[in-house]
Amino acid sequence: MKNGIRNGSPGLAPLKSRAPRPWMQRGTFDVNHAISCPEEARRCYPDAKPLCSKDNQFSPQFSSRISVGFRGVKNVFSIFLLMIMPALIVATHSEANPRQFGVYYGTRFDPDLSAFDVLVLDADPGLDIALIRKHAKSPQTILGYLALCELGPGRGYAAKIRQGGLFLHETPYWPGSFYIDIRRSEWQQLVIQEIAPSILKAGFDGLFLDTIDDAPWLETNGNPGASAAAVALVHRIRLSFPNRRLMLNRGFNFLPKLERDLDMVLAESILTTNSRVEPKPVRVSQESYEVRVKELRAAQTRQTQLKLYSLDYWDPADHAGILDIYAIQRAHGFVPYVSTHTLMQIIPEPAPVTPAAR
Repeated sequence: MKNGIRNGSPGLAPLKSRAPRPWMQRGTFDVNHAISCPEEARRCYPDAKPLCSKDNQFSPQFSSRISVGFRGVKNVFSIFLLMIMPALIVATHSEANPRQFGVYYGTRFDPDLSAFDVLVLDADPGLDIALIRKHAKSPQTILGYLALCELGPGRGYAAKIRQGGLFLHETPYWPGSFYIDIRRSEWQQLVIQEIAPSILKAGFDGLFLDTIDDAPWLETNGNPGASAAAVALVHRIRLSFPNRRLMLNRGFNFLPKLERDLDMVLAESILTTNSRVEPKPVRVSQESYEVRVKELRAAQTRQTQLKLYSLDYWDPADHAGILDIYAIQRAHGFVPYVSTHTLMQIIPEPAPVTPAAR
């Protein structure tokens, strides 16, 4: 995750100001939508099939025959479920999780990880996901990190990518991190057949897709077709794992093409960014913020099941500033989280200041 995009977009900091990737935190270097149109998807990708049995779906024809043949049983069973479901829910989880959304790239277990409804984790540190879920008060959605266009040396599959000649060149801002040629079929196959399945088999409910903003920059710097390849890869991920949850980080320009493949979008650093003058985060211009909000709300209007989340970075000692960020993002329809750029610790949302406490 990094804050901002290239090419000097108004109100956004340069690429090097964005938060380090998860692999950069461990000292390796310096710094549903279940396919709603399955026929269309199969026509576009006739050779793609769900890779995990959990993700297989009945064909529409087979499902129709089941529905017709057992309609009476279905109706009775539905009434029965409606009668017993509240009791089942209460018996399993009597309380709600206190927090809605969080992002954590640390390697150490933190009991606060169990407090979130939706949680993004680095897929590699080996955190005990079952332990996190065990202490949650209600069911969690836990997503594993997957970078689409960049890779650091700390990933277990880095050597295979290097041997396959899939790296383009080192990123200018993150020593040791390399751009991947997302256009190469070898990379797309590796994601679909090895990387994504390994994340999901580790216990994650879905994938957090990062670095798609690199694709347009790569395309304008000698790699034509990078953007189309990024869109195609996300399509293939959705087709291969139709019942898993997908959250895309940023990639606002891609939303008209990808929103039907997504369950969630993370608006990272649309309200705050790094200052080029001061060594601390600052608020972006109101105009810049409103442009992003408009884009995201338009995507949600077109695809009503799409959920919008936000991630901003701020001084954890400035409780008033953090509370203001939470209030603004919620008022604009986001599920917010505020942390530091390292994302190596859980930063609780400060308690509101009551008039009596002032």
